[in-house]
Amino acid sequence: CWVLALLAIVLNLTTIFKTSTDFNDKMSKAALNNKMLILLINIGDLLTGVYLMNIAVMDTIVYGSTYCIKRLEWLTSAHCSLIGVISTVGYQISLVTMTNLGLARLAEIKNGSMISCRVNKRAILRIFLLVSI
Repeated sequence: CWVLALLAIVLNLTTIFKTSTDFNDKMSKAALNNKMLILLINIGDLLTGVYLMNIAVMDTIVYGSTYCIKRLEWLTSAHCSLIGVISTVGYQISLVTMTNLGLARLAEIKNGSMISCRVNKRAILRIFLLVSI
């Protein structure tokens, strides 16, 4: 769990940094949409990495071999609830974004050209607002 958590956090932070510093004015709308969708996927996966790191820390450092004794304490704690929310939000962001990216690709294949960016841009902005709240 430690390895997966560290990889998820480090690699997603690297990709978020690289993607967010790579925007320019000469980029097409379709390329901009793709970059924004990739950025959202990385944010969702980063949240999942934060969840995994919390689970690894709680499992090995805090509870260790006493988890069975303190199970009820952990499951009813605010920390457990908070990382559960972080996990769920991360998975949902990734799922919605991957669905949107898949639909954009399907429309590109169907139309033989790049998809109209109006619909995608609105959906992406809604997801960004959801993430920022």
